[in-house]
Amino acid sequence: MADDDKKESPEPVENQKVISGMLVALLVIGLIVGGGYAYSRKKSGQTVFPAGYQPPIPASEIDCAKPRPAAADLWDYYTKCDRIKVDPAASLETVTNKQYNFSFSLPGNIELTPFGNGMGIGYKELAPQNNLLYTMDIASSRSGELASLTGEDYVRNYWRQYPGLTGVQSLEKITNGNNNTAYKAVYVIGNAKEGKLEVFFELKDGSGDFVHFTSGILDQPLFDTIVGSFKYPASE
Repeated sequence: MADDDKKESPEPVENQKVISGMLVALLVIGLIVGGGYAYSRKKSGQTVFPAGYQPPIPASEIDCAKPRPAAADLWDYYTKCDRIKVDPAASLETVTNKQYNFSFSLPGNIELTPFGNGMGIGYKELAPQNNLLYTMDIASSRSGELASLTGEDYVRNYWRQYPGLTGVQSLEKITNGNNNTAYKAVYVIGNAKEGKLEVFFELKDGSGDFVHFTSGILDQPLFDTIVGSFKYPASE
């Protein structure tokens, strides 16, 4: 029986050799495929996407006279082709924030949805959290140097908190119809030619606490109506 046991022992060794050989072959194939992929990227100078992947169509290539392309980014499409406009048939309604004691008006057919520390507008396929109308920008919630900045100093440096913003294109102090002052700023988004319009109403001078309105996909006249109707304190 001892001799029989010795005769059977070489078989596992042979299996191990076969398995090792297969692993080496797979490794070689992987290196060849990976090398070819890297070479093709270097050769073309462009990003090579996996088969079947379709990158979003740039906003500059979207034709608003045609139906929305499936590959178009929703934000890019609505910003360029289908902004939320003032409906002449809709009467203005007053929205009041009782916690911070401010109010503003907007058409009654626009439904606001609470989200985090602000309000968003749901519009077609866009979720409210992706289309914020305003947020409460409170100094105590900020970190570092920005926590101590107030007024124009904060608005001028606001963009530094967000990697997508690369600078401030313009900044001016404005006064609305209710004699409330605000800072209107246009921030640069990457290399885009068109900036991002924001308006900041500071609650009490020097507090560093702001009601921050963003134009988003609102048409300019509608955004101006909302900003122009802002009132703080609302009770006065």
